Amino acid sequence: MIDVLKALYLVSLLGLLYYLTIRVFVKKEPFRKVEWAMTMIAISVSLVLYVRFMIHDLILLAPSDEASYVSLIEGFSNGVDPTISGPGFVYLIYLIHSISGWPVGNIVAVQGLLIGSALPMAMYLLYRSFGGSREEAAYSCLLLISTSYFLWPMIESRPQQLGLLLVLVCVYLYHAYLTKGRFKVLFVVLCYLTFIFHILSFLVLMGIIMMVWWFKYLDERADLKDVKWPVFVLLSSMTLFIVPFPPYLKMHEGVSWMISRSELDFILRPYVFVIFLILFITIIVGLTLYFKKIRMIEKVRELGKKHIRKIVPMIIGASIVALTVQFILNKDIYISKYKGSIVLFFLLQAGNIVFGGLFIRAYYRSMKDGQIDEPFFIITSSLMLIGVASLLLSIFLPHTFNNWVIRLINYWTIFAAPMIGRSLMDIQPRHRFLIALTLPIMIGIGLLNISRDQDLLGYP
Repeated sequence: MIDVLKALYLVSLLGLLYYLTIRVFVKKEPFRKVEWAMTMIAISVSLVLYVRFMIHDLILLAPSDEASYVSLIEGFSNGVDPTISGPGFVYLIYLIHSISGWPVGNIVAVQGLLIGSALPMAMYLLYRSFGGSREEAAYSCLLLISTSYFLWPMIESRPQQLGLLLVLVCVYLYHAYLTKGRFKVLFVVLCYLTFIFHILSFLVLMGIIMMVWWFKYLDERADLKDVKWPVFVLLSSMTLFIVPFPPYLKMHEGVSWMISRSELDFILRPYVFVIFLILFITIIVGLTLYFKKIRMIEKVRELGKKHIRKIVPMIIGASIVALTVQFILNKDIYISKYKGSIVLFFLLQAGNIVFGGLFIRAYYRSMKDGQIDEPFFIITSSLMLIGVASLLLSIFLPHTFNNWVIRLINYWTIFAAPMIGRSLMDIQPRHRFLIALTLPIMIGIGLLNISRDQDLLGYP
């Protein structure tokens, strides 16, 4: 009976997706605001409910990392400090539990359902805020939900779910601050909220902000005063973490334990840490002064135009190598998940492969047209550089703490999608039809990939 319901549910979802993609990509019929919002929310709710109800025996809570968070929050309610990357998430759930008396598991699941259902529509509104047209933002959202790297953090109730949204909101606020001098106070407040709610999202956010400022500073479109607030937020937050700040006490201990079990344990010695920090700052300052002197951004822009046919294949090759190394680092987990079938692995990665291919096309066009100063180009490039650093770090970390590239890709997708959306604005009608035909299938494949359906996938 459950298998019949699953099949009917998927067919109905595909029908809704085909209605939407044909209308958006082929007919190019405009949606009224309310109509678009209701349609996107209906699709988002359907995606979330498929995993929660159709796969896991019609129960609300999925047997995943989410169950671990429920256990940690229940321990917190009994006086046990949890080792968790998002104390704000724990406090929020605990507060609702204390007021309502509802079971923690149900609160976690309902919160996941509500946030997950609203997330794509929130992304659409933020893409519009960045200056994208309705059509661009619609393309971006539909492409975003075609990759499992976004679908999984969107559906699962955990700190990163809201962390993704906070990262995009804060990046927009900083963009508005740089271009219009607006939202400074709100930017600072939400950065601190991100720190409390999810430490990884905060670190990714600060990395993006610093790289955006650095690029604009080198391009003489920002100065030192534009980075003082991000630096203040970063230094004050990291000081609280290192001290350590009570909500992150257990997390601080966990990070120290992880490093002590790695080949980087020497960094825990205070004098070594200080020396590395001084060297890092000195190198960054030196490179910044040198790059600005030689007008590095102009050189990169010209180099991109002249040698684009060499640069893009190099980026593709580097990406394949990085993902291959990440796969090797966690091959036991992936082999178990896909039941040792390389065919199943690539089949369920189809949405991610198509998304990546479309991104390469968009990246190529941006370099060819010299549009490397566009916000999303800067951010995606920054995250790719951070990804290289995180991969090198992962090689030296313990087995269960070495999937940082995958974690970064979750954030990269929300900035790559609008680049792809913009690049598809002028495609030919037959290509629009091809996208409308294949995109719902890619979304369905992505949903199966993250569903943890044990009829299809294996888990340890």
